[in-house]
Amino acid sequence: MLPINEEGVDDVLATIRSPVAKNLLRVAVATARTQFILKEGETEQVWRDRLPVAEFDMGFFARVIAEAFRNEDMLRAVLDGKSIEEASGWKF
Repeated sequence: MLPINEEGVDDVLATIRSPVAKNLLRVAVATARTQFILKEGETEQVWRDRLPVAEFDMGFFARVIAEAFRNEDMLRAVLDGKSIEEASGWKF
């Protein structure tokens, strides 16, 4: 059994109103899911090295990504080439 917990992903997706943010979240979740698939021609060791070292909570991941994608104006600014600091006003 793979160490992945899918619980909660659909609940998070249901809370997203912005179609852009919802699709970005879907891309992030789908990308995370692909990490658990043994790709054709890949050795088992390469696959195992890519897996998380502990159970992966996809619901938590989806909540974090959803929060990151909530501010559509900031996302557009980042996609237009601004730094996260410029787009968000956050100081790192």
